[in-house]
Amino acid sequence: MKITKDKLRIVATLTSEEIERIKIRFPSKRRNPYFKHCYFQRKPHFFAVWLLLIKPFVYRYFNAMLSFNPANPPLEAMEIFNMIEPERWKVSRLYIALDFLTAFEDCFLLPPPTNLKISRYETTLYYGAAKSALTVCQYNKQKQLKELLSSPLLSMVSI
Repeated sequence: MKITKDKLRIVATLTSEEIERIKIRFPSKRRNPYFKHCYFQRKPHFFAVWLLLIKPFVYRYFNAMLSFNPANPPLEAMEIFNMIEPERWKVSRLYIALDFLTAFEDCFLLPPPTNLKISRYETTLYYGAAKSALTVCQYNKQKQLKELLSSPLLSMVSI
């Protein structure tokens, strides 16, 4: 089994000058119900930045959020860390992936003995509500990799 840090979401409270510098470097590309400014890219490396809250009661302790893969940090995240010290950022959410060589159809996950919400979307199973402190997503990684390259059987659980 391979365990990796899949995605990191960090937050900070920035000054208006710092926000303006980031907005100039990363112009808004996408609408978001919570933030006025949103920059998002999937390729060549996943990276997202959200600035300036629309509804401050939702995320009241910060006004900036970054998300990226810490195993392969994009240059864009490094640029922001050169503008704003990394010590000022706090981890908001960490996604951990567990990859294993077992056919998806032969896998199962025992949820904890609580009133846990379990939902299904196509072949993906979600354990826990989206806003829970801990959520688990179980899906067939082979389906995703089949499009990119030929690979052995691989299932994935994200926590």
